[in-house]
Amino acid sequence: MEEKTQVEAQPITKEDWARIKVMMNYPHGSTSLLIDGFKVELCQKLIKKRVVTAVYVDGWIKGEWGLADKDGKLPEQARRFWQIRTKNLFPEKELKMMCKGAGKKYTADVASRNQYQIVRCCWSSFGPLKRHFEANNKDIRVISIW
Repeated sequence: MEEKTQVEAQPITKEDWARIKVMMNYPHGSTSLLIDGFKVELCQKLIKKRVVTAVYVDGWIKGEWGLADKDGKLPEQARRFWQIRTKNLFPEKELKMMCKGAGKKYTADVASRNQYQIVRCCWSSFGPLKRHFEANNKDIRVISIW
């Protein structure tokens, strides 16, 4: 099991969230947070002429965190800090055409397998990042914003 980081940090305030939001508009900004014992770095990166926020957990972005285990569960780091999006393989209209005339069991089976998840370590906007962090974590503390 990984060791939890012990650093002096202050509980996050509305003013801190506002400063982080401003920082996310400019490339090369950085914020250090202590979230439920994990040291989380929010670093601004320029990717394809767009500024995005990369989330490093305990100093790492590990590809294995984006993969689900045999039960379909994602690692704790991905669930808590990364962006998880659910997409359809086929649009609803095409799915209905494919299942037209088929039985209920087949239709339900195809519909259940129509979705997949994309796990991304980068966030492009502040609102979803803040909501995700607050919904999936209990204790959010600020180490530094610069």
